[in-house]
Amino acid sequence: MKGKLYGTTSLGGAYGKGTVFSMSLGGKETVLHSFGHGSDGETPLAGLIDAKDTLYGTTSAGGKYGDGTVFALTP
Repeated sequence: MKGKLYGTTSLGGAYGKGTVFSMSLGGKETVLHSFGHGSDGETPLAGLIDAKDTLYGTTSAGGKYGDGTVFALTP
């Protein structure tokens, strides 16, 4: 995961409900996950935590009860 920056968007992506993305130090952006399909959550608003090469974050909507999720993503 060295040499890249990671972040979230609250809108956009394949389903319009936000993304997790990486960006190389040279400026190349890659969408790692698009939210809004199934119960994976929607609208990530907070930053990401990198712990042992896994990114953790939260969404403010979606999920089983519609109130958001906690997610883990291995880039």
